[in-house]
Amino acid sequence: MGPIAGASAPLLESTGTLRPGGPDAGSSRDGTVVATGLALRAEGCVGIFNISVPRERRRQGYGAALTSTILDVERERGARLAFLHSSDMGLSVYEFLGFRTVEEWTRYS
Repeated sequence: MGPIAGASAPLLESTGTLRPGGPDAGSSRDGTVVATGLALRAEGCVGIFNISVPRERRRQGYGAALTSTILDVERERGARLAFLHSSDMGLSVYEFLGFRTVEEWTRYS
């Protein structure tokens, strides 16, 4: 992926899919996906977006495991700062991983 017009540095994308079992949580016998997510990295910062776990798989640690894996991979690729926007449901997971709230947004609908 190349530079984005108007951006001061290339924007790099990393996607993650987590499956139960298997080496490095990347595969399972039945191929069931238990979490997905997206990370965008630029100039040492990584944004983590859309961590998603199917309803029947929630509260089993899959969202935290995928987020941790993304953080580890992006740290190895040079990221030194991570940020995300959390739902109320995911907030305790991210706080457990070391994130802290620095800003709250009001959403109008």
